[in-house]
Amino acid sequence: MPRREPDVKRRQLLDAALAEFSLSGLAGTPVDVIARRAGCSPGLIYRYFESKSGLFDAVFEEIARSTVESSPLDTRDLVKYAVRLHDAGEARPDVNRFLAWYELEHVGEGQTPSGPESFFRQKITEISAAQVAGQVRNDVPAVEVAIVIQTLARLWATSAGVVRVVADPAGNAAFRRHVVKAAVSDYLAAGQRSQDQPDEAKSGR
Repeated sequence: MPRREPDVKRRQLLDAALAEFSLSGLAGTPVDVIARRAGCSPGLIYRYFESKSGLFDAVFEEIARSTVESSPLDTRDLVKYAVRLHDAGEARPDVNRFLAWYELEHVGEGQTPSGPESFFRQKITEISAAQVAGQVRNDVPAVEVAIVIQTLARLWATSAGVVRVVADPAGNAAFRRHVVKAAVSDYLAAGQRSQDQPDEAKSGR
């Protein structure tokens, strides 16, 4: 079945907005620049998204949704899950740039779209269930596990440029991937090491 014209236009606007917002952020991107890249009239942005800010949120929601679909949480192997997130970010630097702008310009307002929030809450629920089943370290809250793994998965994307220059001057993708894998592995294994310690060691005696 062919896609309806409104769906096509909406998709074109989302793609164009991602490209432009990733370069200049929300404040620095005029509506007409997005519309021109999309091959649409500026008025369509207001028809589909109500405002430029609404379009900014819609791009964020689309990224969250597509990430959940392409890299679903796997509590049986959180290391592989983190590496998949890292790989996805490496393949789409424009997405990483957009997320950096979103953090800078929008999250501080205290409001986030409901979709991405529900996705993250679901991850916490799944990790909590895996902790009960003994699949994931349970010496820390599930929300901590979720935050740490997502942060480590994006550690190269969020590191300052000087860090990347010093730590990875050759631009070695295999090295960056290894760092993420090792960091997540060590974090998850730390819970097992803590559980294996004698009670005397845990209490410092």
